[in-house]
Amino acid sequence: MFQSLQNICLLVAVIFSVTEANIFGHCGIPKCLYRQRQTESSASRMMKTNDQPLVTKITGLSLMPPASNECYFNTADVVDSYTFDGNEVIAVLVLRCAKNYVIHLVPDTRPMIQNVRLQIQVENCFLTTDSLNTLSRSISISQVSFVGTYPLQKYAYCDGSTLVNSDCSYLNSTIAVAIVLPEQNNQINIFDLFQCNIAFPTVKELILRSWDLNQNLSILEQKFPNVQDLQISNSFLKTSPDFPWNNDRLRLDHNMSETELYDSASRYHINIEANMHKRVLNLNANDIQTLVGFRFAGFLDMMKLSGNGLMSFSSYTFSGLRGLQHLDLSKNYLTNIPIDSFRSLTALRHINLHANLLSVVSDDMFYYNTELVYLDLSNNSITMIGPKAFSRLHHLEELHLEYNRIATVTYSMLPSSSVSFKSLVLDGNPLKEFPDAVLYFKTLYDVSLRHTKIDFHNFTQMLLDLNFLLLTDGNAQNLFTTEKDLLSATPRKLKRIDLTGSEVENLHLKYFGTGMSARLNARTLRIKLMILLKYFQIIFNDNPINCDCRINHLTRFIRNRLEDGFLRGNEYFFNDWKCASPAEFKYKPILQVPETDTYCEVNIPKCPSACTCYERAVSGITIVDCRNAGLTYLPRELPDGIIDLWFQNNNIASITQETYLPRTRQLLLAGNKHLQIDPVILRGLDILKLST
Repeated sequence: MFQSLQNICLLVAVIFSVTEANIFGHCGIPKCLYRQRQTESSASRMMKTNDQPLVTKITGLSLMPPASNECYFNTADVVDSYTFDGNEVIAVLVLRCAKNYVIHLVPDTRPMIQNVRLQIQVENCFLTTDSLNTLSRSISISQVSFVGTYPLQKYAYCDGSTLVNSDCSYLNSTIAVAIVLPEQNNQINIFDLFQCNIAFPTVKELILRSWDLNQNLSILEQKFPNVQDLQISNSFLKTSPDFPWNNDRLRLDHNMSETELYDSASRYHINIEANMHKRVLNLNANDIQTLVGFRFAGFLDMMKLSGNGLMSFSSYTFSGLRGLQHLDLSKNYLTNIPIDSFRSLTALRHINLHANLLSVVSDDMFYYNTELVYLDLSNNSITMIGPKAFSRLHHLEELHLEYNRIATVTYSMLPSSSVSFKSLVLDGNPLKEFPDAVLYFKTLYDVSLRHTKIDFHNFTQMLLDLNFLLLTDGNAQNLFTTEKDLLSATPRKLKRIDLTGSEVENLHLKYFGTGMSARLNARTLRIKLMILLKYFQIIFNDNPINCDCRINHLTRFIRNRLEDGFLRGNEYFFNDWKCASPAEFKYKPILQVPETDTYCEVNIPKCPSACTCYERAVSGITIVDCRNAGLTYLPRELPDGIIDLWFQNNNIASITQETYLPRTRQLLLAGNKHLQIDPVILRGLDILKLST
């Protein structure tokens, strides 16, 4: 519920509107200057009551005194900033101060507004408990949140009267309390803050951040016996409280439930009824370095222990938990998971082990967690995954393995039994070979292989090695799909394979010859390649793809399939696959490179040692590339046959009569600053392109 308040507060922007700076009679405290915005949005309808969405009305007030460090504001002005019509509504009030100003609220003498549940968030302002009590007599407060501040329990007025510490009636109907202390004030005693009552039984959600609670954990159970959601973060805890304090799952008050728009439970992969409180223990960013000897017990939906520097726990640490669906152990220093650690957590749907020091995923690590839908093992040091590590995860949808040290991925290493496997992330692993297993899952629509070492050094062999049966079964629309159906069908959605930033240099299809075996290989290759082209979106952004003559077999194949009618011409790869080299083709779509303009490097006699020689794909003309070679004169001899000479950016001063000039088709000399050409030497030569 607090997250809904935080989301709503993002909508609040404030506009200046300054009131008169009259002096209120009591103690000479001035009236606050303020800026305000009031809004209502259907997008903020995150809760409903009796199955009907509740309108949420939002008021934001930025307050400041005209002088000194305190001022007053009329509660009636707060109430009147809303428009209430008697229907049930959630009112959100955001009070902001640039500094820790003390804000007093003057009572509204009118009757209490009915059917309104107020959620108040106070940012940097100090409100006394008197002021909060005053507000609660006009509107029932259901949630109260303090950010960078806390409710003032100690305050002396100018007439000598002080706050009554035993009166914090504003909490009598409050369901949720959050206090995020400013970091410099984390020594505030929680007992002093809540000494006004023996207990607060209506509070179901308690969020405390930047407190020092190591000596006061036992007070929390006494003060808040019915809390369902306990979040203590950034609070230097060395150990966990013995939470939950009871096993009673409670419903939201007033027949309320979350709408589908919000549905915070499903975002954490938790299955609970929308009208129930989530049972949560969040101890993120504390200092719990070990849980050896500690045993959690009770009924919880979610546990978060991220960022504690946790190095170890016992095999029984989590064994007393029932119903746990979400476990976050990320950003710790775990090097291994003790055997049977998760054995009793049979309801787990979400495990996050991101950013630890794990090196091995054993076959039994998740053996009993067959309900998992989300598993994050990213940013570890994993080099080995057992062949059965994920074999029992029948419902797994999303698997994160990015930024580990995984050098190979096989079909058995993946959750092959899952009928819901949708997303696999392997970014940043030292993979050189393309993991063909990702092509065989019927439901796997998002595979990320960004920034790997995959290079497709033998693209043809990779295609031939694909398991034909698994490839066709994994992409067939139904059991009766024929080969012809598979090649002529148009899938509803392409499966995405992202190789951005990898090392793919070429997509070379080799020619097999005319023998029977060669023809069979060629046919098999064509079918497999067509399946890849029709059913997958393969992303090659930021790869060093070299559009030399080796690219021609692929482009010719695609153009032929276009003529055959198997492709339409508007497929993504016609524009998205782009060359990185040579320079004249950089950023140009592969399929727009004319075959006649492509060439490949050759090792032939008379090629100068400082130069590189190429052969054009169609004409067979030799290119002698001596660009930037530091030449001061033309070479004395060059390869036989018709030649194109690329001599740009050298130090050649003159053109001498050489025997190969009559068979030169191109002579490119730009960038030779002191070049002088005698027209007599070029007279009679059939040079189609001369550049100086």
